[in-house]
Amino acid sequence: MTEQQITLRISEITRGAVPVLKLRWVGEGAQREAIGQEFNSVLEDKIGSSAKLALGSFSA
Repeated sequence: MTEQQITLRISEITRGAVPVLKLRWVGEGAQREAIGQEFNSVLEDKIGSSAKLALGSFSA
């Protein structure tokens, strides 16, 4: 897998008595999808036709 650069935005939340800093991942959805596609491609290269691969999520 290739190295990924993740851009974070910092926000200051001042609702309470003490300010809170929060980091947000800019473009998270698109970047997660690209990482998943790359991971699938790497697995297909390594596994070949030995198994069928599918991208998705699992919830117990």
